[in-house]
Amino acid sequence: MSPAELEHLLSQIESQCHALAVAVGQSEPDVVRASSAALHKLAMDTAHCFAAQPNEAQTSRADCARLKRAAMSLTLQREQLIRRAAMNERALQALVPATREASYAQLAGPYGGAVRQSGAFTFLKA
Repeated sequence: MSPAELEHLLSQIESQCHALAVAVGQSEPDVVRASSAALHKLAMDTAHCFAAQPNEAQTSRADCARLKRAAMSLTLQREQLIRRAAMNERALQALVPATREASYAQLAGPYGGAVRQSGAFTFLKA
């Protein structure tokens, strides 16, 4: 891969990361979906380019730093999406409270209840 091709891929990845950050910030689910799909395609194309020519000497420290910044940006976007999902879940629980308790809190038959001695092996006790 030539340095110009690598520069082009990195600039596309950075711009797509920025577009994804804006979409997440504006709470646009369709734009988030489209941006993440485009970013995934770019990431796969970049991985294929690196796999086709595994020469680490061509990748400069600046390019590695750019890729690390993009990865950090994606980590931050993921955390923000997780926070928003939790907020939506809490809001949904406030609007529509649960009609029953959690399934693990109930005593539901032999598998969900407390441990009981069956009596079949009375001489073997753990």
